[in-house]
Amino acid sequence: MRLISHCEATYIFPCDQDDIWNPSKIESMVEIMEAHPDLDVLACSVEPIYEVGSQMTDAGSFEAEPGQELFEREDFSPNFMYIRHPGCSYCVRTSFVKRILPYWEEGYPHDAVLWRFAVLEGGAGVINERLIKFRRHEGNASDRRKQTRQDRIADVDYYIDFIEHAERFAADDFRCGAEAEKLLVDCRNWLDARKNLLCTGSLMAAIECLKRRRFYKSNRGLVLDLSFAWLKGLKV
Repeated sequence: MRLISHCEATYIFPCDQDDIWNPSKIESMVEIMEAHPDLDVLACSVEPIYEVGSQMTDAGSFEAEPGQELFEREDFSPNFMYIRHPGCSYCVRTSFVKRILPYWEEGYPHDAVLWRFAVLEGGAGVINERLIKFRRHEGNASDRRKQTRQDRIADVDYYIDFIEHAERFAADDFRCGAEAEKLLVDCRNWLDARKNLLCTGSLMAAIECLKRRRFYKSNRGLVLDLSFAWLKGLKV
């Protein structure tokens, strides 16, 4: 966050030290950013490289079929909280970073902040071309770990805190609009219901989570919340 806040170039390319970039990566992504001045965050597809002990993943690895457009806008939806592309695949407009800094807590993952705020304002997109060889190794922070009920509650607390900052951003940024503000309120109600369910096992909270299940990435998330709430000592 501190490093990015000091950047003055037009575009920022976050970079992990152990990945391999396609020689045309910067040129290809800047070309799209120049053609779409309202685009603030552009992600490219990645090609995973698996080291010994790493977990297999297809996140962010989609590539366009022959004849299909390489560039696509990221639609605003209830799943905006879930990050589909690693931060090392981003091209970020620096003017956008300056706008979101007041709503960015230092502990937030940079890729999550950049992507979510860009989606909220309609300024996120993807180039479906593998422009990075993305190294996966045993210690990847993004790999899924075993989780307890307390871990899951901590995750919900993080999301609640983030939504509070996102609500301020949406209220202040004219590009977000009423639809984004309404969705954030609904998302906050879903998170409150999730925390109540996980902390108390409340049947009413479970019903509220079921009513707002569109905010889960998949049905598995709802099933896990119910399992953690009602099964003692579960670790998944």
